[in-house]
Amino acid sequence: MIKATSTNVSPRSELFRPLLVVCHRVFITLALLLTGVWSPPAGAQCPPAWLPGQCLPGVDGPVYALAVLPGGDVIVGGAFTIAGGVAANNIARYNPNTRVWSALGSGIGFGSVNVKALAVLPGGDVIVGGQFTAAGGVTGRNNIARLNPTTGVWSAMGNGVNGLNSPRVSALAVLPGGDVQPVQRFLVVGLSLRSHRDQPLSA
Repeated sequence: MIKATSTNVSPRSELFRPLLVVCHRVFITLALLLTGVWSPPAGAQCPPAWLPGQCLPGVDGPVYALAVLPGGDVIVGGAFTIAGGVAANNIARYNPNTRVWSALGSGIGFGSVNVKALAVLPGGDVIVGGQFTAAGGVTGRNNIARLNPTTGVWSAMGNGVNGLNSPRVSALAVLPGGDVQPVQRFLVVGLSLRSHRDQPLSA
């Protein structure tokens, strides 16, 4: 005859039982992973990708130039038609504090045009260079124009930049005297890098 005996389980053992179960499961999972018997599903691996900042859309095309205004706003230039959900032709303004995009008038031209270079003058006006003939809805700008970001008014800079086949402004520099030096394009000649520079334009 077998006599049943009772086993007394201490409260302390019951307290550590969940922890022992978790440790046991973790140990088994690590053992399976290390031995190659099991691997997590492919769907559990996050594909490498950029995450959108603050869930706000950017522009719908390439960005070629950036400039920071004295107040901290950013001018963005490139080849796009939308900026943050707002219609903007190749140039737009972004306020990093409010995270709001805004158009700069009618922008730079339409079709196969773009903004390649931006430069901020000491007074806050922005010089815009690229490949275009119209800025702010006015033709005859010829690849370079001046923008007052406060009033949104565009103005010409002399006769613009012409010459060469398919002229364009690829870079801008503000000279110590306040004039603007446009550079049309860079060419590799032999082993040296050369550029075609126009005469400085008075800003």
